[in-house]
Amino acid sequence: EIGVRLVGSEMCIRDSDKDWDSWEIHPAGDELVILMSGLVTFVIESGVETRETCLSKPGDYVVVPKGHWHTARLSKSSTVLFITPGEDTQHRSA
Repeated sequence: EIGVRLVGSEMCIRDSDKDWDSWEIHPAGDELVILMSGLVTFVIESGVETRETCLSKPGDYVVVPKGHWHTARLSKSSTVLFITPGEDTQHRSA
């Protein structure tokens, strides 16, 4: 994982080959997630519904809205760029 802290946000590139083992939520703002390689499905809970967004080619992205729980399922080894408002981020088990 390569990371940089920006004012109010964090930017990191993460390589992974397995599903996330937790959910997370960012109360400070929206998170931008950009696929660099691989195949990832982001699962986002709004409190009313759960939606899945598949990122399948480099440059595909999803914006995780502020205050929405989310996790990721990987279909193969993937590299993802995250720009995250990290303040007060919370986690729960998947």
